Amino acid sequence: MNCAIIGLPQSGKSTLFAAATGMHPSPGEMPHLKRATVSVPDDRVPRLAEMFGSKKVTYASIEFWDFPGFSLDDAHGRDLFRRSVPEIRNADSLIVVLRAFENDAVPAYRDRVDPAADIEEVWHDLVFGDLETVTNRVEKLEKALIKPTRHDHEKRELAV
Repeated sequence: MNCAIIGLPQSGKSTLFAAATGMHPSPGEMPHLKRATVSVPDDRVPRLAEMFGSKKVTYASIEFWDFPGFSLDDAHGRDLFRRSVPEIRNADSLIVVLRAFENDAVPAYRDRVDPAADIEEVWHDLVFGDLETVTNRVEKLEKALIKPTRHDHEKRELAV
């Protein structure tokens, strides 16, 4: 299972990643996508393997993806976020970390602590990323319909 951890800058994404995986970033490390896989302990697995005579025992695992914080208050930050959306979509689950704490040592995004506004902003950018993908796909389908070949599949997809 893959879990993408996303959110605005300084919200606590890397802290959650570190708590879940035990991996701590090096001081001064540039923000980048970090990945780590964690085994899920389950006391039932060895007993079940013994009951059924399994030769191999495989525990469940979770891969966490810690995306850098995306500042959505300028075009550059939104562009970086939208370029990451295809990779975020590959995750099985999405963890959105919102800042709901005051700390003078950690600058607040947009000089405020407002988790409700933050989730709305992240949600809108995810929706706009999806809209951009659909728009690009529609344009490709319309171009394909011009070519002199069978278009049954493209017509159905375009109708959807």
